[in-house]
Amino acid sequence: MDFKTYNKVFARNEFKSVVSGGRKFILLILIAIVSLWSIGFSSGASKYLKDKMDSPFVKFLNVDIPSKLAQKQSYIDELKKVMKQDSIVNGYDVHGVSFTSFNFISFYTNNSTSSKARKSETAKISMISPNDEMYVFMKSKGLFKNDQFVDFSVANYSIVVTEEYLNRLGYNDEYPAFLDFRFLGVGNEELSVPIGIAGIVSQLPNKCDILCTDDLFPHITNYTEFNILDPNASGHLNEYVIYTDKPIQGIKSDILELDPQGLEKQSIGSGNSYYVFPYDSNLSQEELDSELTKLLGSYQRIYNFNSVGQIADTTLSGVIYDQLIIEMSSLEQVNQLRKMMLGINTRFESLPSNHKKISLVIDMGVIESRNNFMTFNSVSKILSRVLVLISIGFIIVVLIQTLLQHINKNAKNIGTLKAFGMSNRIIGITYVLISFVIIGIVYLASVALLYLIADISTNAVLSLVRLDTGGEKLYDFTVLLTYLPFFTVLPLLIVALTIWLKIRKETPGDLIYER
Repeated sequence: MDFKTYNKVFARNEFKSVVSGGRKFILLILIAIVSLWSIGFSSGASKYLKDKMDSPFVKFLNVDIPSKLAQKQSYIDELKKVMKQDSIVNGYDVHGVSFTSFNFISFYTNNSTSSKARKSETAKISMISPNDEMYVFMKSKGLFKNDQFVDFSVANYSIVVTEEYLNRLGYNDEYPAFLDFRFLGVGNEELSVPIGIAGIVSQLPNKCDILCTDDLFPHITNYTEFNILDPNASGHLNEYVIYTDKPIQGIKSDILELDPQGLEKQSIGSGNSYYVFPYDSNLSQEELDSELTKLLGSYQRIYNFNSVGQIADTTLSGVIYDQLIIEMSSLEQVNQLRKMMLGINTRFESLPSNHKKISLVIDMGVIESRNNFMTFNSVSKILSRVLVLISIGFIIVVLIQTLLQHINKNAKNIGTLKAFGMSNRIIGITYVLISFVIIGIVYLASVALLYLIADISTNAVLSLVRLDTGGEKLYDFTVLLTYLPFFTVLPLLIVALTIWLKIRKETPGDLIYER
């Protein structure tokens, strides 16, 4: 029998007979869709949680420093030295160590117009160095809104602010380039000082609203005797700097000059800064404002804190560190690190005899978060594998049952074909190919439908349980490729083996007379 006759007379008719009605096709597709969706959702949720575990709110451990010890610079210096020892770095997966301090400051709201009755909002501010691991992590992980920021190494007198605090200030639609800091001058006189926004983030660790450099922190929190933020400082009175979105090319004035060589970029805003040089030294502030308004329409006066900062005392001797921040490359050793910090397991000869124990407590919330994630991840993997086995097993059972029922039902016809010379190999290969086509159609149809409905169904489930992922998609489409062999090759092998064991010993007489 040639291939054309074999295909027309036997193979094609057998396939139509096996899949007649299509009900089992639909059943197998539904099973595959439910299984692959569950596996993809589980995998996506695990990846989402892993990303959360790598965020600065988990990966960086916050350790409160007792106020009595924090005021001793010798203790802080020794703690820095201890935490950078090889036994700590290598033994507990410590990647970096830094110190921070917190305070509360105020900025004027957007809708405040009257200089005497302006409303302000209090913000919790934290100090950070441009070289700190936390800040490096924020830049490398793209935590800034639209991945837009001015590096603190350049904008050392600017701030990073959260979207939530900007909304509290009344900036709901369009964010400004500068925020108006509420500066208390002599006699508690309130003055507005623009501070550049170097970046915007969704949230900051320790429920902070603002992050600033260790250069700005002593001044914005009023730790220094000479404050560079004071608008009445001589350095500010001797120069006039403006910020505007309008370019100055082609602008001419008879009473002042705009110098295009402005400050280093201090804000993520699209505008630029310019020095203003009046031709007449006796020009009043009102006349200067009037001329600038006529030329530019709108502008904002800003200050060059660097020029004043050169003569200011910016040492951090008055700043009390509130927390030690430990970045861990892995959270596997977090429990051991916690015990060490309590002084249970480890003593350091480099410490004075009265400080043999570090006696600092790591926030237990981090440890619990890590343990919960590991538990969820393990349970998720187990459930995924169990679901895969159940689904594949069901597909195999349905296919084998269908094919065996078909063979038994058509045993006389198959026996007759064997009597006329059709070999067991040809019959076996035929049913294996039929199985292959069925499995292929089921998997391809399931994948096609999942590409259409996976995200929609996942979002529906998330909204049902009121879980907000911030726009993150939790379905992992890579599982459709990862589990391809398990849903195709594995069932095909088992079905092929079962059919071969059924047919190989059957004689034409056995099949014809149903012996």
